Amino acid sequence: MEEQQAVEIANFRYRLIAPIVSRQNLPPGQIQAMITEAAQKTYAIPYSNRTKVSIRSIERYLQDYRTGGFEALKPKTRSGRKSRIPEEYLKLAAVLKKESPRRSCEQIIKTLELSGKVPAGILKRSTVYDYFEKHELTRRYTKKENKAYQRYSARYRNQRWIGVMRSYRSLSQ
Repeated sequence: MEEQQAVEIANFRYRLIAPIVSRQNLPPGQIQAMITEAAQKTYAIPYSNRTKVSIRSIERYLQDYRTGGFEALKPKTRSGRKSRIPEEYLKLAAVLKKESPRRSCEQIIKTLELSGKVPAGILKRSTVYDYFEKHELTRRYTKKENKAYQRYSARYRNQRWIGVMRSYRSLSQ
């Protein structure tokens, strides 16, 4: 998000809380009434399709402003995007999975950490599993299709519903 957009959003948030912030020594009941009144109005929110602001959001803006000033009203940016796991670590995990498809994510992570190819604590099970899913390395993609007997399971929750109907006559006997 650009700085100009962040400033516009912060200005909008300040306009919401300005009637409360500009007055001093307001009783809590009056503050809550002003917040409720502001939440009932419709707005042209910058860079959003929404037209209403919830009571909780206005309370959060007020608290942010009181603790951090105008800068605290700017939207928070995600910092986790910069520290992504290097692709070569995930490729090493994929090589181990291709060697032995029955290995679990935990086994692969532990093997890479003990061999010193990956620093300890970098790889997480969910990240490795998501990478395997993306590259079709999970059991769902590697299992044979023509087995004689397989345990039935649906791919997604509530995908199959099976019911039994009995006639009224058979229940009364």
